[in-house]
Amino acid sequence: MLWTMPLAFPLMTAIQSMCARIGRVTGKGLAANIKTAFPSSILYSVVLLLLVANVLNIAADVAGDGGKWRS
Repeated sequence: MLWTMPLAFPLMTAIQSMCARIGRVTGKGLAANIKTAFPSSILYSVVLLLLVANVLNIAADVAGDGGKWRS
C-alpha cells in the first residue's frame, strides 16, 4: 500500500488546501458552498456518496481487525 502514497498524498493535500481556502474566503463549509453553486440534488448525491464511502471504510477496518481479536 505504500506505493500509493506518492500519488495519493499530493492529491489529498491539494483538496484540503482548496477546501480551506474556499472556507476562509466564504466563511462557509464545503457543503454550504456546494449548495449555493449547484442544485440540491447534487449536494444530496455527494453527501450520500460520502456516507457510503465512510460506511464501507469502517466495515473494512472492522473486518481487518476481526482476525486479531480471535483466540
